[in-house]
Amino acid sequence: MSVLTEMRKETKPECYLIKLTVHHILLNGSCGILKNVVSNIFNIKKQITRKHIMKRSIQEWLAVVIAVIITIIALSSVAQAVDFYRGNVENDSTSTSVSQPTNKRIVPKPPKVVATTTLITLEKDMPIRAPGARDGDEDCIEDSTEETDCEGVLRTTIASSTARERIQAQREATLQKLEEQKQAREEKMDERAKKISELRNERIRAYMQRMLARFNAAIQRLSAIADRIDSRIEKLSAQGVNTFEARNSISVAREKILIAEQDTSAAKQKSEEALLSEDPKTSFDEVRAIVSDVVATIKDAHVLLVDAITLLKNSTKDKTSGETNTTTEAE
Repeated sequence: MSVLTEMRKETKPECYLIKLTVHHILLNGSCGILKNVVSNIFNIKKQITRKHIMKRSIQEWLAVVIAVIITIIALSSVAQAVDFYRGNVENDSTSTSVSQPTNKRIVPKPPKVVATTTLITLEKDMPIRAPGARDGDEDCIEDSTEETDCEGVLRTTIASSTARERIQAQREATLQKLEEQKQAREEKMDERAKKISELRNERIRAYMQRMLARFNAAIQRLSAIADRIDSRIEKLSAQGVNTFEARNSISVAREKILIAEQDTSAAKQKSEEALLSEDPKTSFDEVRAIVSDVVATIKDAHVLLVDAITLLKNSTKDKTSGETNTTTEAE
């Protein structure tokens, strides 16, 4: 009581009301707080005189009223909490008394307060079982009345499986796309190689045609020269000129011209076969050999024709020289 008297002397009446209320809350923990507060309010009201009231301003009285209202609301909530706690304690005591009837007085224990951090750590430490495991299935069956983590595990596994399927599908699509690109590149390369091969074959064919045309032209010129030499031989033989050696060289030259014609036709046929073969390089080796033979044969025929002309000239000179000698001797 000495503390209360000192508090009353030191403080103003409206502040003393608030302090006294807080003091009762700290000392008492029951619903009797409201009764004490009301009695204190009436006591303070008697002490305040009319003169003292007139001295106070309106703002101070508003502050006092607001403080009193807040205090009453806080005390009412505290009283409700205390009543609720007492009701729970009485229910626990009645249940224990029914199960174990004894004459002893049962003192209810306050409930344990579990920290939120402990709950969080327990939730983190709980193992997550796979959906196919037996233990997980049994837990789900046993705890069917309460919420379990089975649905969350199933959702997680389904989500992971769908993610794996999506990744697998993306991987397959990427591989298929790469395969298609590879096939497209191979097709382009094949088309390019085919075009290059066709262009090369066209160039080789054109070159062979030009070369064979030159061979044919040379053979035709040699045949024409041989015909002219034959006609010359006939004229000179009619004049009595010795044309035996010239006839032999012309006959050999005609044989060479005939061989050149045959080789030219063979070269044309072999070149077409080489262009259509899978390995044209080896096939053209034979064509080159035939072409070289044609060139050599044409050169030999040309040499024989030149020899025939030379022999005819020599035979003609010999005849004229012989005739000159006979005329001089006759004279």
